[in-house]
Amino acid sequence: MNDINNGFNKYILLLCLLIIFNCSNLMAKNIEKSMVLASKFASHDLKFKVYLPDGYKGDSDERYPVFYTTAGGSRINVLKEQLAWLSHVGFGALPKVIIVTVPYIEVETDMEPKYISASGINSDLTIEVLNHEVMPYINKNFQTHPFNILEGFSSSGNFPLYVLAAKPELFNAYISVSPALVLDKSGLLAKFDKRLTSDIYKNKSLYLSLGSFTNNAPLFEGVEKALNYYANNEFNWHTEDFRTDNYMTQPMIGVSLAVQRLFSDRNPKDMAQFKTSGVKGILAYYNKLKVKYGYALSSTNALMDLSYMQIEGDQYDEAIKTLELVVNQSPENTYYLTRLASAQLEAKQNKAAKKTYNKALILAKAKGDEESIQFIQNKLKVLKL
Repeated sequence: MNDINNGFNKYILLLCLLIIFNCSNLMAKNIEKSMVLASKFASHDLKFKVYLPDGYKGDSDERYPVFYTTAGGSRINVLKEQLAWLSHVGFGALPKVIIVTVPYIEVETDMEPKYISASGINSDLTIEVLNHEVMPYINKNFQTHPFNILEGFSSSGNFPLYVLAAKPELFNAYISVSPALVLDKSGLLAKFDKRLTSDIYKNKSLYLSLGSFTNNAPLFEGVEKALNYYANNEFNWHTEDFRTDNYMTQPMIGVSLAVQRLFSDRNPKDMAQFKTSGVKGILAYYNKLKVKYGYALSSTNALMDLSYMQIEGDQYDEAIKTLELVVNQSPENTYYLTRLASAQLEAKQNKAAKKTYNKALILAKAKGDEESIQFIQNKLKVLKL
């Protein structure tokens, strides 16, 4: 039954993703920048692309995690639309991210090009380039948070595993979708040993899926066995079996499931845990998340959920205090003001509600937000405030 449910859930997810891509012209577009850097490590200039999220402003205080990917060609077009959709609302599967393509590093070899990435013969050099040249450049020139993700699929899916084993501190999270383990020539699997017990793996994450490459399964099981036996207790890892899924759908499904799992703690699902502790409990919860992410995450969505729970429990005064905190954090948000006014009405504080609605109306008019203007005016009229 679990296999049936998992298969059905994957089907629904894939169907949703296909709809997203068909409607991608309705989505805000990423800003694309093509980069060329001189390299002290590679024998050639480094060429890579940077995709900035909707709303990105270089002169603002807002910063973003960085999603490094080995994707290229047509797949990068799918990936950037997928990540844009999954992050376009605050309660999405992940926050908005800056996407950076990992530059391909040429090496002297008689190996066919399509096998070079999977073989790992250029992995050490690629790590040096990322560590000393690309990542410092990105952090210096763009608005980044200190949270970096590395993703790869198929023949490029071995690279995230290699970095995880060889230099785990380089990234916070690793996503390896259906890696071609059978094509590795670098001794990758032998690196998954007692080194995994190190404290350097604390608060690191790995999402790893098994694809349909022939003879991959025993090697995948070897990695799983090593993770089960050696992995640090605070190293978060998860594996998935995609052998029955079409090869072309695996990266779409895998990336969605991986980021959803990675960022699931951004918006706690069980609000009942804060029933007693309230705002203090939520703020303490997000303070703990700083250890994992390296920066302070917004608690706004959780505070909004708390206010709904408080209103349902007839705790109107507490809900008003919670919403006042949200409004103070985001004073230019019309919606939060209308939610505060609604709570004030529930508490029979009509004068306060009228004042809040009028404040929201002034803000909506300043923004030219016709939908909000009409909503607020109708509220004031119907309620005769």
